[in-house]
Amino acid sequence: MINQNGDTLTRDSLRGKIHVADFFFTSCPTICPKVMRGMMEIEETFRNNPKLAYLCFSIDYKRDSVPRLLNYYTKLGLQNPNFHLLTGPTKEAIDTLADDYMSIANEDPDVPGGFDHSGYILLWTIRIIFVLMH
Repeated sequence: MINQNGDTLTRDSLRGKIHVADFFFTSCPTICPKVMRGMMEIEETFRNNPKLAYLCFSIDYKRDSVPRLLNYYTKLGLQNPNFHLLTGPTKEAIDTLADDYMSIANEDPDVPGGFDHSGYILLWTIRIIFVLMH
């Protein structure tokens, strides 16, 4: 996946970090703005913990280009180098990630914004409780 700065993130580059993740798209007219505020609140609370990586995967790989993600990142006032708005090269790559994170992200022209997706914020490790409490 490629972040808002054009940097490639891989599983290896995230090794040892706890992932706080969500699936969104920048033009979402429904739940994405609320979910992003939730992600930003988590980041604000745990800003000084370098073991946390914030991964916001765009499900709109056609429109959410790297420049568009950077514009959104800047508009939100984000500055944490561990907070990533990510895009993938194909629909299949996004679908695989959504499945890996046990989330829902499907194109559907009959729903507002064109995507049926969950509003989940996901924690990707069992150690999260221990790390965040200490």
